[in-house]
Amino acid sequence: MDSVEKSVKWSHYFQMDDKRPMPYPLRMPSDLREKLEAARSKSGRSLNAEIILRLERSLSEEPIQEAARDALKEQIKREIQDELAELIREVIRNDSG
Repeated sequence: MDSVEKSVKWSHYFQMDDKRPMPYPLRMPSDLREKLEAARSKSGRSLNAEIILRLERSLSEEPIQEAARDALKEQIKREIQDELAELIREVIRNDSG
């Protein structure tokens, strides 16, 4: 059980005034529902709990994914700059020789 799963508590999803879960009708493709049903069955959770857990995980991972994406962009940028600098040096060497 990971930290996100541990933090999923029903009280977090209740309305402040009446302590009942807030309903939200959700339409989804049948193949996605089948995947969720399979995951739910394997984990022993209800379909609702499985959906909540997966939403919580995806939202908690967004900052990590964004930071990784930014780091990758910077690495690619540096590599392109290095390659361009090398190509320019090569052109200069060929023109002066």
